[in-house]
Amino acid sequence: MLLTPNILSLMQRLNPEQSIFITKIIKFYFDFHWQQEHVLGAVINDPLVIIHALYPEYTRGISKYGTVVTEGVALGQSIVDIADFWKKEANAVILTEVDSLHVMEEIIARLLGISSATILTELTNIATDLEVLS
Repeated sequence: MLLTPNILSLMQRLNPEQSIFITKIIKFYFDFHWQQEHVLGAVINDPLVIIHALYPEYTRGISKYGTVVTEGVALGQSIVDIADFWKKEANAVILTEVDSLHVMEEIIARLLGISSATILTELTNIATDLEVLS
């Protein structure tokens, strides 16, 4: 999921007071993703986990075994046994499809305390950004 400058601007217009805090937090991520990847926006995968738990109909995925590397050059990297080489029980869902419009709608609605219907209407108005949400 990518929170773009246009989506942040929309959030600032919908709830200026609440967006002050969000803008301060997200600025670091905007700068980081630009410096590292030349991406205009911030990857926001963590909220996706919550939305997946609350609204599983907005996502599709596969269950696989995953772990986090704790030493060596891959320290901190998530490793997923996509081909089931390790023959271990699945402990993670790897999302492969996301309904980006509805997921972003729910994230923004919860952050700003605004109805999902209002958010959906406004996100649809800036639909050019929705292509990069997936």
